[in-house]
Amino acid sequence: MSDDFEQFEDMEESELWEQTTHGPSETRIHALMTLAHRATDTLAHAQAASIQERIADLYLEAKKTDDALVAYARAISAWQEVEEWENIETLRVKAEALSDSLFEAGAWREFYSAYGWAAYLRRAYVVALEYVEKAIACTEESGSTHYRALHLCQKGVLTAALGRSADGIVFLQEGLSLAREESNLFMVADILADLSIIQSRTLDREAALATAQEAAALLTEIPPFVPLHFRVKFALGNAYLCTGSTLLAFQTFESIHADLPNYLKAKTLIRMSECGYDDEMWESRAYTVAKNSNAFDLVDHIEVTRAMRADPATAIASLTSVIERTIERDDDVTRDEARLVLARKLCDAGRHAEAVEQLTILSVANFGDDAYKILTYLILRADALIAVGELVEARSIALALSRLDRRWEVIDAIAEGYWQLATIELAANGPTIEWERLANQCISLLALEGDFALLQERAEFLSGAVVLDNQPYRGSLDTMDALIADIANETGSPNWTATS
Repeated sequence: MSDDFEQFEDMEESELWEQTTHGPSETRIHALMTLAHRATDTLAHAQAASIQERIADLYLEAKKTDDALVAYARAISAWQEVEEWENIETLRVKAEALSDSLFEAGAWREFYSAYGWAAYLRRAYVVALEYVEKAIACTEESGSTHYRALHLCQKGVLTAALGRSADGIVFLQEGLSLAREESNLFMVADILADLSIIQSRTLDREAALATAQEAAALLTEIPPFVPLHFRVKFALGNAYLCTGSTLLAFQTFESIHADLPNYLKAKTLIRMSECGYDDEMWESRAYTVAKNSNAFDLVDHIEVTRAMRADPATAIASLTSVIERTIERDDDVTRDEARLVLARKLCDAGRHAEAVEQLTILSVANFGDDAYKILTYLILRADALIAVGELVEARSIALALSRLDRRWEVIDAIAEGYWQLATIELAANGPTIEWERLANQCISLLALEGDFALLQERAEFLSGAVVLDNQPYRGSLDTMDALIADIANETGSPNWTATS
């Protein structure tokens, strides 16, 4: 920063505004820059954006087009904090109307990066990735390690948002390595926060928690910076929630939600509503904030969540409306989420053929590598197919579920796979020994997971049934001797004996 610029730092705000109205353009620009910095520091993002637009106009008057483009980029970054997407689009048009030849790669890099991230925040992921790729190309020319790390982080987040979380994690880890090389703790913490969020989507929840905790630990080593603090705390709360530490998750979200911009506040309130403490109250607050700030994706997400609790008729009507709205605004993520819940509610209403139709519109590809949604889709599809008698495809899906690696994150899906296989066996061959074996596999997995309500329901169903040859349900086999005796009884081979 030049000495001329530093002289403005000690001025009162009224003096600074006075400096912006007269004198050389350089003086006016420096005064405006100081005001913009102060506005950003106090989270007055709309004011900061307006000031940056004035700075851009002054630079254009002075024919300093590179600097003008950088000011446009900073205005975009400020407007995105208050979700002023129309203003951002206006700035994009203004910037891209200028000749490419006027700008150096560094100026374009800032603009592409800022606009790409704004597009990401409004969920235009394909557009966002296009602009971030352009920013990376500009960075290659400059050879800047700092900016390469930054844009690799952006690319990782966007790639994951497009359903390729594994690839996204690779880009984030590459950016993280570069940030560590530079000892840039701000960027390291920022990348770790993003990495944790994406790890949680792939059901690598323990890694997500460890990553978020590492990011949180860094906050004690770097100067306070409010946006980074919020991002890291959100990632930490998300990781706590994913690993079942609901109280810690709630407390973490509660510590940050009040001061967030509306969109992030609504997202945080939604997560608070998932912690098990006055859920509907927090959900209602999230809905109000989202609706008042025109965050339609979050509004519809909450509508989908509410539909999950509603009776089938109410839910089906609501979800149909959500799907129509999401199609109109190209919100594929919420649309597919709504279709999943709609299929479940159609099954609950006994309209299984319609559920199959909804699920046939979807495929595993709709959910990228979001493990939770993929498993939900497969379980729902198998259930619906069983109900309409399409047992061959249903069995293939159920068999795949039952053969998942037995990580605790997917135990419930494996249990469902076994129960579906048991249901298919019961439908095809009656209450056979194989049916009993498959059902007991499900019950043992439910016990391992701790879902005792469902365990009791299914155990009661099993104990009330009768197996082949009118043999009653036998209960669990607690010892090796009991197991061997049972095998001998079933096979008619008395030579089975226990070994010491």
